[in-house]
Amino acid sequence: MPALSYEIAWNSDPNNPASVPIWTPVTNRVAERWGTNRGIQYEQNQAKVGELRLPLRNDDGALDPSNTLSPYAPGVVPYRRVRVRATWPPTGGTTYSIFNGFVERYSQHWHGGFGLCDTVSVDAFAQMAKAVMPGPLVSEVLALKPSYLYRLSDAGEAFADTIGAGPLIQRVDSGAGPGTLTSATTIGAAGAPPVGLAGPVVQLTNPINTADTGGVSPSTPGTALLVSGANSEQTVTSTPLTPRSFTRIIAFRWIGPPSTSIIVLWRAGGGGVGNQAISLTLDPNIAPTPVLRISVRNTADFQSGTWARQTIAGPVFDGNWHLAMVSVDAAGTLTLGLDDVTAIAPTLTSAAWDAPWDNDFFGGVAFPESAPGDGFQALFNGQMALAAQFPAPLTLGQWATLTTAFKTAFTGESSGARYGRILRYAGWTGPTALDTGQSTSMGPASDITGQTALAALNNVVLSENGQHFVKADGTIRFESRTARYLASTPQFIFGENVAAGEFPYESDVTLELDPTRIANDITVTRTNGIAARRTDQASQYAYGASTLNRTISVTSDLETVDAAGYLLAQRKQPRQRLDRVTFKPSNNPALWPMVLALDISTRVRVMRRPFNAPPIKTEAFVSSIDWEHDPATGEVTVTVLVDPADPSGIWILDDSTQSVLGQTTALAY
Repeated sequence: MPALSYEIAWNSDPNNPASVPIWTPVTNRVAERWGTNRGIQYEQNQAKVGELRLPLRNDDGALDPSNTLSPYAPGVVPYRRVRVRATWPPTGGTTYSIFNGFVERYSQHWHGGFGLCDTVSVDAFAQMAKAVMPGPLVSEVLALKPSYLYRLSDAGEAFADTIGAGPLIQRVDSGAGPGTLTSATTIGAAGAPPVGLAGPVVQLTNPINTADTGGVSPSTPGTALLVSGANSEQTVTSTPLTPRSFTRIIAFRWIGPPSTSIIVLWRAGGGGVGNQAISLTLDPNIAPTPVLRISVRNTADFQSGTWARQTIAGPVFDGNWHLAMVSVDAAGTLTLGLDDVTAIAPTLTSAAWDAPWDNDFFGGVAFPESAPGDGFQALFNGQMALAAQFPAPLTLGQWATLTTAFKTAFTGESSGARYGRILRYAGWTGPTALDTGQSTSMGPASDITGQTALAALNNVVLSENGQHFVKADGTIRFESRTARYLASTPQFIFGENVAAGEFPYESDVTLELDPTRIANDITVTRTNGIAARRTDQASQYAYGASTLNRTISVTSDLETVDAAGYLLAQRKQPRQRLDRVTFKPSNNPALWPMVLALDISTRVRVMRRPFNAPPIKTEAFVSSIDWEHDPATGEVTVTVLVDPADPSGIWILDDSTQSVLGQTTALAY
């Protein structure tokens, strides 16, 4: 027997990259038969959550979560890291992983007065199955750890902070009369809306000043949005910024004819009515084109002194969506961003960064403290979404990522990059092994919105026509479709010819010609693109019509056509399948190096040699591995499920055997 070790990291929060696990042995607590199950669902490229069932002795109550005197307290909580490993040979040998995951449940029960705790652990995909994706832009914002994030998508006239740290943003009306606030409205645009911004959004309808020739519009009726309480990092307290650096972003869309006077997107100040510390405006009066302008008062009283300003020219009144940014570092250097353009202002030593702000508005210069009849100025008319603030300046690279998420939702990135992006959105900080992928231009990542991370990952794998799984050591593995194209030689051969290097298995195998996976009428649809259909009449004559529909997220119509053709070549004929292959290494120690090294997606060959019939050879890939161990008897059973390998190789020009399409090879893509 190998030396088996069972360990739990009671100290370690699994999603905190700064948390270093301290592994505590629980080997002496292993009480009864335990087992694992992990793998890929039957040729569907759909990952399933791996599981470890490990009963542990609990006579002393150490595994009781309510036992504050437990040596493991306060760590007996869900999702502590767990691992099972085996060393072969047991002395001075190689250590292999059998399972690496997270304890999900502690189920206590008793045999008389003797306590047991049945622990159920899951692998990394369990965490992916819980995390719901809000969309690429919001996910990128959340990944940067904002102080607050207002999606401005709520119904009603108040808007909550998604993070839960900030006060409400509320409607505020002019003393001269209200405008109109329409909440939870459909996102619109003069052209195509940005792919990465999903509605609903809020819309303000206010008078548009097209008569005067410049300056700030006169007081008018209207409606703006007020951040309740103080602004910035002072949303909860009234102390100055510490440190003063911050970043604020907002998405906006102007509706209607261009204004001829300055329009306020964001304005903040302190010390009383009309005192402005900082103002982000749309200014139509700077030739030759309108600009986004940031203005900062250089005095602490927000009333006197001069303004420091920076501008970016852009079509801010064109009716399309734009993303704006104001970012300030601790030295006072200010960066202004409009979509993918940035402008850096000289260092500003303004005391405005260090004094508390007691009013904070979106969409107008609004003074709710004013006497009745006082109107608002510079009112915004259009839609707003995604107001967020960060406690530090964003780098230009981070801003570029946000604008890409906003405009294209990362259209054109590879399947491997998309897979890694979703893992990051889900908060995964563990090990990965990700191929780049052959689908080098994915469609927009907006299709992840509302899906669990695991469902979104499965869709990437389906588009790539690859595989993904959690390895025995806990590494998340994403394989491109070429991984199996190129794995033409089996790593292990299962059979009774031990002298030839084969590994003997138990005799309880069943080999059947399975028609349930036949598909001879296949349609592959590209999201926002063509539907490619491929059929095989000979297969339909022989086995009846059987359809398969698949949707993939790529930008290439040619790849869509190729995918349909490749799937037809794979699925039009029935294949011989093995239900399972069983090994008992406890009875045959020569099997230990093989079963410990075996992992999902390993290519194998299974030989069957009947007494009075020709030998049967099955080429396959491992799709699932189950372990069972009975500590009382020492028996270990390893059950392996396999999927048939592609019956034809990939097409290679000028090769004597692999250049005959439709016979020995199929056209890969």
